[in-house]
This record gives sequence, structure tokens and C-alpha cells, in this order.
Amino acid sequence: MIRKLVIIFLITQLDWIDCNQNESRNHNNNDDYHPIDMIKLWQQHNSQILNIYQMIISSNSVSDDNLCYQSIKHLVMDARKHEQYALKMIDSAGRLSSGLLEGRFTDLGQFKECIKSTGQAFSGRYCHAFITIPEDLISLLSNISGFDPEMYQMVTAKIGICLPSTCAQDDIDSIVHRFSKMFVPELEIRVSNCLDSHDNNKDNPFGLGIFFATFFVILILVVSGTIYDHYNLRLKFVGESYGMITAKLGSQEESEEEVIQTIREPTKEEKILMAFSVKENWKKIFHISGGANSINVFHGMKFLAMLWIIISHSISFSMIWLNFSNPFDMRKKVYNIFQIFMLNGTFSVDIFFFISGYLVMHNLVRYMSADTSSGLNLKAIYLNRYIRMTPTMMFIIFFSTTVLRHLGNGPEWFITTIMYDVWCRSQWYLNLFYLHNFIKTETMCISHSWYSGVDIQFFLITPLIVLLVLRNRWLGLSLIMFILLSSITITAILTFVNGYPPVPLFNDLIDLETINSYYKNIYIKPYTRIGPYMIGVLLAYGLLTNTRDVRLSKKVLSAGWIFAVSSTLGIMVCMLPANNGYLPSKFSGAMYSALSRNIFAIGLAWITFVSITDQGGCIQTFFSLNFWVPLSRLTYCAYLLNPIVIAIFYGNCNQTFEYTPLLMIYFAISNLCVTYLVSLLLALFIEYPLMTISKILLRKIRNRLQST
Repeated sequence: MIRKLVIIFLITQLDWIDCNQNESRNHNNNDDYHPIDMIKLWQQHNSQILNIYQMIISSNSVSDDNLCYQSIKHLVMDARKHEQYALKMIDSAGRLSSGLLEGRFTDLGQFKECIKSTGQAFSGRYCHAFITIPEDLISLLSNISGFDPEMYQMVTAKIGICLPSTCAQDDIDSIVHRFSKMFVPELEIRVSNCLDSHDNNKDNPFGLGIFFATFFVILILVVSGTIYDHYNLRLKFVGESYGMITAKLGSQEESEEEVIQTIREPTKEEKILMAFSVKENWKKIFHISGGANSINVFHGMKFLAMLWIIISHSISFSMIWLNFSNPFDMRKKVYNIFQIFMLNGTFSVDIFFFISGYLVMHNLVRYMSADTSSGLNLKAIYLNRYIRMTPTMMFIIFFSTTVLRHLGNGPEWFITTIMYDVWCRSQWYLNLFYLHNFIKTETMCISHSWYSGVDIQFFLITPLIVLLVLRNRWLGLSLIMFILLSSITITAILTFVNGYPPVPLFNDLIDLETINSYYKNIYIKPYTRIGPYMIGVLLAYGLLTNTRDVRLSKKVLSAGWIFAVSSTLGIMVCMLPANNGYLPSKFSGAMYSALSRNIFAIGLAWITFVSITDQGGCIQTFFSLNFWVPLSRLTYCAYLLNPIVIAIFYGNCNQTFEYTPLLMIYFAISNLCVTYLVSLLLALFIEYPLMTISKILLRKIRNRLQST
């Protein structure tokens, strides 16, 4: 048994030991190290690796004229002749060495060296060989003191190999099946993710051309709008009207002076052009309003929630897309507060739902309280929201389906970018109509954009709730409570009946199929996520209808802060045993799934309430810092962009890393900085210009409403 395992796992390690021993002897016997010694080392090294190829040839199950089989024979012969391309193909293969007892069963080899190796008849084709660690080996390791055999059951060996480009996937499958059956029947070997130099040729030049043509038009508008805005001074009057000032020079006998020639309202075309002005959009993003009010409090919450999301994505995606030499260290039990926050990163989205519910209710009540009949009012409100969210998302999808594939290549590239490229090419229209969290969710385009779909679906019902509240207060509030309680009930039932985890857990006790089903039926559905949104709606309505100056006693404030800390931080600590492998009962899990996000949102509601009423103390001051304001205005772009930025970075990593918390922090900070830099450009070029244009085009509707 051990001899057969050594063939796959340790042959290259033994080879290097042999090479090092010879190197040491040669070095001791002769102080001058000649090139001929390197050739000898290559011969010794190759003889070990070539044995595997020879075993593949001897296990051939296809005819001798099979092109793949013939190419492997040529590779072996050329390697024995020291042909450069053949030696490079062999050298590029991954080899397991030290660290096997720490779970180091991954070596990707050298992807670029493999695909750049070109002979007369074929070139290199890079593949991943996945090898399941057999139970017999795990049983042997369990006899060693201090080793946990369960850790090895979580690990699958992954080795980069280099085969001739003439080998199709069917040929590879046949070879692997025959090879494992003859020599290592205890092992389950699978080869996939094969790439060669021809896979570097990117298709869809037409789509790429359309994207750059669109981008060029936008760039012209941005440059033109900025120049026009800079050289045409404007006077701002009450509301949103502008006056244009032009200069008139006196005669040569008179001194030059500026005089007002005309003051007029800019035309709609001029306003649309100036909407692309970088100067004006920069001011909109970085303008700081004074005072510690509710808006400033939400600025701090929004950015910190976005920071939480990016750090959580950086760590969770690394577990899927990156390869680590010490995977056991990643699976150690969770104890420190930093790990607890990262494992509960899904609560960060509930912060956005709570803020969205509060702001939508706050703005709609103030906007609609004067006119509760308005049919056109609702049309304008819905259209404005759609234009506010859709163009930015669709531009990112446009980028992902045309440009993204040109930004990287490698064995992990397709895996990291498939949801942004391949899936979006076939399902972009679902995002356009915000149906992507209901239809074909398994292959959702930009899978993290489920939030946009849920937020729009919440918004569809909110104006109707506001109209009902304004006409019949108690009936409207009863409807809000009914929606909230229904969401809690549905979530509890779905979790209990299907045996779902209370939240997404980072352990191997929950199978992937169950996690995917939880994601599809609970995590991305509006009827299970509307709780925090409705709590925000209730808080906004309560503050709008209460005109008194609410002052709380110190005892009430202390009790409120104790509850807020318990509901926000304490609710996350509850799942610490589950993340360490001690799952709760089905009933406990269902109750936690149904109530945890709502309790978390109630804690946020307390922080918001005391901040708005100026009783929040240092917490209010912290969340109201002016520093947060520009960063929070970029959160929508940052939310849509951050997984794509991470995918580009991780997808281009064709090597193995050693996991350390410091490395994860470094990756997270890098992803954060790049995300916000790109978000600033997207906001200046796309988001804010289209927001301004939306206001211009919808102004006619608003004017009609005011006249009625």
C-alpha cells in the first residue's frame, strides 16, 4: 500500500533527496562546480519523473496510433535526449515535498513554463491532477500521536502536471483511469482544468470593440463636460436653477472688465453635458455637510459595513480560490474576536438593509405626505430608483463579459471569473429586470448582486406601505408588523424543515449541496431578508411622527446600550461553537436563523435613535466623523466591484501561499484600496453623471406633480 502511495505522493521528493545527495558528494569532491554536473543532476531528476510517463505508456488502453499516446512517447524520448522543451515540460510539473503532515498536498507547478514549452509536434498543456487521500493512509496517520485524521479527510491533493497539447480530455480521462487501475487502485485520481497556449486567445472581439467604443464616448462626454463646466461660470439660484455668465470686453480705449451680459437658465442639453463634469461630481462625492445628524451617522455605518464585506470576501474567497501550503492552520478552531467578525460577515449586508429601509421611509413620507393620491408620483419614484441602481450594475456586467477575460490567465482564472464572465453572457437580462435572485440562481450573473435585486424588490412595496400609513396609520403599521412576523415565520420553517444551518458556516460538517440550497432558498430571497429593512422603516416612521424632544434618563440609556451591544456583538458569538464543529439542534438553528438578523437590526436601531436625538455620546461622534462621508458615497460601486477586484487578483495567483493572518490582512487592505480607487472612477464617470441626468429628465414629472 505505502509503495503505491509513494509512486504518486513522494516520488519527486525521493528524487530531490537523491539529487541533493549526489550534489553534496560532487561538491565535496570538487570545489569547482561545472555545467556538466547540472546535466547529471537533470538526468537523475528526469529519470525519476520519466518513470511516471513510462508507466502511463505501459498502461495504455488505446491504439498505438492514438495521437496523445504517441505524443507522450515522443516527450519521453526527447526528454532523454535533453531536448529543451521536453525538459521544461517535466520541470513545470508540481512535486510534493515537505509539509505533508501539515496538509501540504498542493503544488501547482509552473503554469507559464508548461504552456510555453513547444516542440515540433505539440506544446505543453497544463492540467490539475486531483487525488483523494485514501482511507488506508489516513488510518496509518491516526496511529501517530497528536494527529487528527479528520483533518486529512478535508484535504484533496492537487498537483499541476504538464501533458502534450494533443491530449484531449477524453484521452486524459482514459489514461488516468487505466493508470490508476493498474498501479494505484486505492486512489481516486481526476484530471481537469486543462489549458494550453491556444486558450490564451480571447474571443468576442466584437463585444470588446463595442465596450471600448462606449467607453470612448463616455470619456468624450466627461472631458467635454468638465471643460464646459470650467470655462462657463455659473450662478446658483434657489432650487436647482443656474445662471450663465459670459464675459464682454470693452473697446481698446476702455479698460478690460467683465460685465454680466446674460443670465439665463441652462438648456436641458447643457445640463446633461455638465452632468459628466468631473469637477462637479468630485464636489458631490467629497462635499462634507456639517453637523452630527442621522445622515452622517449612516455614513459611518455604511463604510464600516463595506469594510466588513471586503475583508470577509478577501478571506472567504481565498479559501476557495487560493492554494495554501498549510491548510490545517486555516481550519483551527475560532477563538479571537477578529475571526468571529469575519465568520459573521453576512450580517454586514443587514446593515445596508436597515439603512435602506430607514432612508426610503424617511424620504418617501416627507415627499408624499403632501399628495397621497398621485399615480404619476409612484411612476417617478420607481423610475428614479431604477435609474439610480441599474446603469452602474449593467456597465459592470458589460465590462465583465467583454474586458475581464483579457485581464488574466492561469489554472485558477476560469474558476474565479466564471460567474462574472460566462454566466453573465447568458443571463445578463435577469439582472436588468432584477429577477436574478429568483431565476437560475445556480448560475447567477455577478452572484453578489443578489443584494441589488432584493433591495429593489423591497422598494417596490415601500411606497404602497407609505401611502397606506399616511391614509390609515394603524392599518399601515399593522401591515408592517405582519410582513416582519411573516418573514420570521417563513425563515424558521424553511430552516427547520430542510435542515439548513442557522447561518453560512465555515466548517466541513455541512455538505456543499445543503449550503447551496440554503443560499438559494433563504439567503438571497426577499421574504427571508426583509426583517432588518422593516425595522428601519418602523424607526423612521416613529421618529418622523414624534415631534417631541426625546430625552432618556441615564438608566434607560445604560440599559439600551447593554441591549445594543448584546444584540450586535453577542448574537455573533452565539455561533462560535457551530463554527468550531458543534452544531445546534434543528430547532435552535431555526430560531437563530429567523431571529438573529432582526435582533441585530434592533441593536442598529438603538444606535441610530440615540444618535439622531443627540444622545449617542462617543459612538455617535465616531459614526458621524466627516472622514466617512466620501467613502460612504462610494459604497454601491464598491459593493458591486469588490468581488471582481478580488477575483482578478486571486485568479492571477498561480502559486501556493503559506496561510498567516498577516497575509490575509495584507490581501484585504490591498483589495480595499484597489476597490475604492476603481469605485471612485466608476462613480465619477458613470454613477453620478447618470444620477444627475435622472433628476434632469424626471424634473418635468415632478413639476407636473407640484402644479397639481
